[in-house]
Amino acid sequence: MTIELAADQINLSDPAFGDCPSMTCPCAFARAGSGPRSRRETTSAGHYFAKHLPNARLHVFPETGHWLQIERGQEFAAAVRSFLAQR
Repeated sequence: MTIELAADQINLSDPAFGDCPSMTCPCAFARAGSGPRSRRETTSAGHYFAKHLPNARLHVFPETGHWLQIERGQEFAAAVRSFLAQR
């Protein structure tokens, strides 16, 4: 499941987020970065969670459209492998 929200849409008291602030499991977030191919220039929920969850990592793929795992397949796979290797 993918949830894409702008940081100003995050309400951690919403039941959809459950106990996110106390999560200690490793989490990885990936998103397209800014640029002409990006759909928006907002700060993502991934930025928020990477900052507030103790074991979260965010990888931003600049100049990438919505399907970053397809458009930047090798780089995306490398980011996933790197994340998994550290766990």
